[in-house]
Amino acid sequence: MVGTGTALRSRFLWGGALTPAALADDGFRLHESYYPTVGVGEKLLAVLYAAAGIAYVWRFRDFLRRHGAGLFAVAIVLLVLSLATDQLLEEDAPWLTEEGAKFVGIVAWALYFCRACLMELGSPRAASSSR
Repeated sequence: MVGTGTALRSRFLWGGALTPAALADDGFRLHESYYPTVGVGEKLLAVLYAAAGIAYVWRFRDFLRRHGAGLFAVAIVLLVLSLATDQLLEEDAPWLTEEGAKFVGIVAWALYFCRACLMELGSPRAASSSR
């Protein structure tokens, strides 16, 4: 195994913490209904998500590289495209662009972490597909 102990768990913990936070926000539209009532506007929330994502990438950059950063980068680009489409075009956002990019980004995100887990667990199939 490449990494062990608390350091390895924290990579998956923080990656896993970002996932349900973003899913809950999008699924329940918290950025439109709840967060503004507690003083967190959509723009501030976007900045907070971006800061959390940048901090994760910076802190765990070696982990990301080791497990095929290309797929992770595809996920990030697609999720940012979805967010940018929603923020910049608002009501006129093409549904397929916004939701399609989000869906494929979520799939790429999930695949990246599933593959990273399998690689850490020593799966020969995952190890051979990363080469």
